[in-house]
Amino acid sequence: MRRLCPLLEKYKVDVVFSSHTIHYERSHPLINGEINSAGVRYIVVGGSGAYADWIRHKTNSVTAKIMAKPHFVQVNVSPYSLEIQAIDSNGMLFDSCVIDR
Repeated sequence: MRRLCPLLEKYKVDVVFSSHTIHYERSHPLINGEINSAGVRYIVVGGSGAYADWIRHKTNSVTAKIMAKPHFVQVNVSPYSLEIQAIDSNGMLFDSCVIDR
């Protein structure tokens, strides 16, 4: 990530989706590891097929939301914004954010 993050920031990437652990996590927008409204949001989407993993690390100041439950993420795209919604297995919205362009 030390090599990748500067490139993502340089080319003004809005959001990075990844999956590894069995939970959901969304960061605040970050530039150089610091919260900055013009930064990159990192979202871990990992709760769609296995039992949710318990959270093994403490939430830190860059974490906007973290949740260990089955879920999926829906992204609504318009010419001027991205709306990202995290929805649990009961169909309930438990996190969302909007990225304006």
